[in-house]
Amino acid sequence: MASKRIQDDQNNSRNRPAKRSKASQACSTCRKHKTRCELLDTNCTTGPIQCHRCKVLNIECSFENSDIIILPKNSSGPPGAAPGVEFSPDIASEPTSDSAHNSVQAESPPTPPENSNRLLKVDDFIPTPRTPWGSLNLPDGFDWGVAPITAVQGFTTPQSTTQRHSSHHDTALSAILTPSQIANCLEIFESRYRPWMNLPPSKENTPALDLARCLIAARHLDSLTRSRVAPRLQVLVEKTILQPGYMSMSAEFVEVLLMFSLWEPLCGDGYDLPREGRLLATSAVEVAQKLGYDRYGVLTLRQGALDLMDANSDEIRFTRLWTTANNIEQLLLLGTGKASLTRKRMTDRDFMSVFTTEDSRDMRLGLFSRLFDLTDRGMSIHMETSADMDQFHKEATDVLNSFSWLHRLIAPLPVVSQFDSFYFHILEINYHICRLLIIHNILLNMRRVFDTSSQRMWFQVQHNNVYLAHGWTGDALCTAEAALIALLSRPDFVSLSTVPDQYFTLLTFACTFLIVARFAIYHIREGPLHGQTENLLMKTAERFQQAALSPNHMPNRCAEAIKELLGAWERRGPRVISTSKEIALRPTTQSGENHHSSGPGHNGIPASSSYPHSQSHTTVPPIPPNIPPGFATFSDPDMFFDAQFWSSFIGNLNP
Repeated sequence: MASKRIQDDQNNSRNRPAKRSKASQACSTCRKHKTRCELLDTNCTTGPIQCHRCKVLNIECSFENSDIIILPKNSSGPPGAAPGVEFSPDIASEPTSDSAHNSVQAESPPTPPENSNRLLKVDDFIPTPRTPWGSLNLPDGFDWGVAPITAVQGFTTPQSTTQRHSSHHDTALSAILTPSQIANCLEIFESRYRPWMNLPPSKENTPALDLARCLIAARHLDSLTRSRVAPRLQVLVEKTILQPGYMSMSAEFVEVLLMFSLWEPLCGDGYDLPREGRLLATSAVEVAQKLGYDRYGVLTLRQGALDLMDANSDEIRFTRLWTTANNIEQLLLLGTGKASLTRKRMTDRDFMSVFTTEDSRDMRLGLFSRLFDLTDRGMSIHMETSADMDQFHKEATDVLNSFSWLHRLIAPLPVVSQFDSFYFHILEINYHICRLLIIHNILLNMRRVFDTSSQRMWFQVQHNNVYLAHGWTGDALCTAEAALIALLSRPDFVSLSTVPDQYFTLLTFACTFLIVARFAIYHIREGPLHGQTENLLMKTAERFQQAALSPNHMPNRCAEAIKELLGAWERRGPRVISTSKEIALRPTTQSGENHHSSGPGHNGIPASSSYPHSQSHTTVPPIPPNIPPGFATFSDPDMFFDAQFWSSFIGNLNP
């Protein structure tokens, strides 16, 4: 008996991956941040060795220069199932259902550490006095600027569960839910969730579609019922829909993949197959391409006389589905540093001009398409050297002006629309986040070029006597707060609970930007950024928790992350700030010797006229550029808020 146990232990030890010696349990970066350090990609025999965290964050790992030796472990599974392998769809391959299903499972999302709830820590994002705007040039630092949404997902990703429910052997949806429950879930999905896909109501009822819809809508069941049936639904999905060869290449399969890319099931466990929304959406686009839906472009509809077509014709149906798949893929690629699988033709960009504007879903399809195309253009802005400043400034200004014009089309819709007002409201929030991402990219280019090529700090660089970073940072702060204000202005908890998961991540990015900027500005100017930022962040976390349907629902996870960001400010920010002066970033024009801010300020930044002061959180309009000589003297903030000023102001109002 003992010999058999020893033999079993020896067999198990041969199957376990080799452990590192205690002398090198973690790389220097992981030791510094006190996070788990793992070597997951042990099949790689070429190239530098990196731990999983450093590889995901794309930072230098001390293992690259160490003498550590990794022995490749034997694996009987397919190569595509290895963690860390990037999925690259082969568009030219034959349209077989197996390849599409395999692509869904080909890349595993970053695995959170077993001993912590998240891959990243909030403190990784907090600037220091030595590097107030991040650590772009520090080899052992973490820079969230390159892929901010991916970084935010790093500290909102929940701990992976070890519990599985593979013991369930349900073979049909009817074995899990009663007929009345199925009908209720299908009605909930069609009325509350399908509008987010901007597709017309569906009258199709197939086993696969019904199972996918019920898995998503099951979150609205009572907690006891949900805890009992949701894991079984998830297992059934993994054993059927996500298995190679189960579903044929069809429009139905594209829709199912898009559904799963937007909403994670709330079962909390039962996952045997790693899934990531971005890869599911990319797989949906790949399947649609192989089915030839990309040929049903707007040009085809225009040539086919849309007004004479049947609204349910295949041409219109496939055009809507193709546009939806592209929009969802671009939504999930925002801020990840990854390019879309396809590029729209110029003739397909003006979707909205073809479809009637009386249909709110078609209108959103067109506006989303235009918004994401413009965002893609803004994210592609790049400055190689300081000599490219003129062209860089022109491109940045043109894109931001185009965004302002697009906002004119989007802003009235939540108010004037008779139907789907809340969905248009989220579209406006998406607009603010996309604009914030573009400004974030612009500031990143400024920091990358001028931190290495100039004697001045990047935020001191002028163009045509204007401090560009000041104006763009102020724009970014206003844009981030505008997204939160738009969210809080509509206390519709029921509708908010159905919002696709990605939107909560995008809003958490806006919160993260505000906290990072708050730290950076305080370190630079030794003063706080007054306003209602902290209240907005607190109320956003509260609103997320009110909308959450379960503890592992995305809004609740994001709410916890926002609270940790606020906690970081309490721990590492100033304790007494009531006597400090306000800092409000805005564009500053240096027009002559009489300009009040011509002298240097703290850390070489122009003097405080660039930052109007306020009390009681009152915002002062910035002084217009090109003001007459001598008038800039009145930009002294104290002149506008002392008792003498207000007495004079009130006196002048009286005849």
